[in-house]
Amino acid sequence: MYTVSIVKLIITTLELVLTSTIINLFLSLILVTLTIKRQRLGKFIFQFFTVVRVIPFIALPLLFNQAFTDNTGSTLQTLDDVNYGYFSSSRLWLILTGEGFVGSRLSLAINFFLIALTASYYILPQTYIMVARATNQITNYSYVKTVASQWSSGRIMRKIVIHRLVPTICNDFPLVLSTFFFFVCSLEYIFNWRGIGSLLLALMQNRDKFAIEIGVIIFLLGSGLVLMQFAFTAFSNIYDLNQRKELPYEAD
Repeated sequence: MYTVSIVKLIITTLELVLTSTIINLFLSLILVTLTIKRQRLGKFIFQFFTVVRVIPFIALPLLFNQAFTDNTGSTLQTLDDVNYGYFSSSRLWLILTGEGFVGSRLSLAINFFLIALTASYYILPQTYIMVARATNQITNYSYVKTVASQWSSGRIMRKIVIHRLVPTICNDFPLVLSTFFFFVCSLEYIFNWRGIGSLLLALMQNRDKFAIEIGVIIFLLGSGLVLMQFAFTAFSNIYDLNQRKELPYEAD
């Protein structure tokens, strides 16, 4: 009965996850491009993000604990109200159309991007390290070093690096997105944002009453993560031309 509404809430959370991920992946590509020929600066940024990315793994269980034990805070209505109002609607759809919610569309959009910006604290170090590590490996090939002195950083990224980053990102992203998804779920509850994370944490405070609904949510989330892993792997295998053709020169 509630499966459709739960799926809509999962989509709502995915909107936050994908928006933040795409923006920060784009920022990571820009940072790496700017530092291809500035190795000292690139090394400093890499080491900085290597240290910073550990902090969210410490903060994540604290966020869950804070959200789960916040019985006196703004706990959401229970699952009985999920089928009504904007709780089960896509947030981006509401922002674009202005339908079905109380308050200004601008206020909703600001809240959306505020959570996405906060979530960037977790995802930006992850995306930068992935992109920088793969780019460094590619630029260490002899033929890349030969043209690096003649080409601009942007041209090196476009002509040599970018298409080889896709398989690496596809292989590494599922694990990052899985943990990032639950990080966003905690932020949803703390920011009182109506998504699957807010609903799950609210229901877990009454888990004896809503055990079946919690089970449905966990099953759908688990199935979605498995399908995501399969989709990324399949796309990587199809896209990765290097599986059939090795690079012509050895890395130094």
